[in-house]
Amino acid sequence: MTISGKSTNLVFRTNQIHEFYQLIQKYRGQKTILGIDHGSRSIGVSVSDKNWLVATPLDPIDATSNKFIQLQDRSYPPYFSHLKHTIDFHQVCAIVVGYPLLLTGQAANQCHVVTKFVETYRYWSKQMEGQDAESSDPKHFMLWDERFSSSSARKFLGPSIVQKQWRSDRVKRQREAKQAVDTFASMFILEDCLANLDRIKNLSASSQGSPE
Repeated sequence: MTISGKSTNLVFRTNQIHEFYQLIQKYRGQKTILGIDHGSRSIGVSVSDKNWLVATPLDPIDATSNKFIQLQDRSYPPYFSHLKHTIDFHQVCAIVVGYPLLLTGQAANQCHVVTKFVETYRYWSKQMEGQDAESSDPKHFMLWDERFSSSSARKFLGPSIVQKQWRSDRVKRQREAKQAVDTFASMFILEDCLANLDRIKNLSASSQGSPE
């Protein structure tokens, strides 16, 4: 796959779930998977357990600060530090990022923002760890079809959250409601991915146990 002109075998799309599973299956039982719903003002984040069965929402990451990180003459979003801390703290081996396709299956304009985020974060994290930009990245990324994640989150949270989100006279509640939607959207993105990984594991176990 190619992201922003750079070829990599470490970033996958939903239909490449088997390849993704092959790379990370050795970490099952040892490390977690992170789910991300990338927004312009907040980053919804969820994490799996080490057996990859349950997705748990975490506190959203604020993406509105304009105090950019300076590193080797480049500027990076300040929330990268918070995200890296979350990834390190939860012993994450893979990151599943919501990819906002249109209902037709075509890439929406926001898809470019998401792929740019993945590329930039991977580059920054390597620089922070003293790795060469072209070196292998131990964190694997999956861009996951998130067409219905936000609507599922709103339905899950109930009408009170939706009403708060669109009442412009209550800016604080509007922001909190949007963060809640982003957070639970990340949970649904991760749950969907975990269900597919579990299905592949079961199919693999079944084929290995079946007689020739």
